[in-house]
Amino acid sequence: MAGKLGPLTVKKITKNVNRDGQRWTPKSRALILRLPQGLKDELIEQGHARGDMARVIIFALRNVDLDSIPFHSTKNATELTLSPPQQIYIGATARAAIKQAADEHDMSVNLLMIDILTAFFRVLKRDKKLRDELKIHLRATRGLPIED
Repeated sequence: MAGKLGPLTVKKITKNVNRDGQRWTPKSRALILRLPQGLKDELIEQGHARGDMARVIIFALRNVDLDSIPFHSTKNATELTLSPPQQIYIGATARAAIKQAADEHDMSVNLLMIDILTAFFRVLKRDKKLRDELKIHLRATRGLPIED
């Protein structure tokens, strides 16, 4: 340590890590999700263009009743095989609502989103009207910025 830096100089060790999406600040718009591969494939199947995955998530949040979903009782999703993390920009308002719901149910944000999206895609497979409404919503909002 006493080499080129001098005897009293301490070199600061930093890591090159992007943790912007992991910070829960009011202005942050990004959400990092690790979904099971099947759920991720269903999400990608619905979103065909850039930004559609975020719109599908926001649409799911609007159309799923949180009180009717059976949530996992644990904060850890150890029994699930999860895909690599994805950073999705859903807007600060939706992100804050997700965080608040996760705190109310005492579970992680990722596990809450897995439960919400699983329930949403279960209903979406059965309900043609909801599928058509989602397609119309995606076409109407494609290219527009996601509202905060």
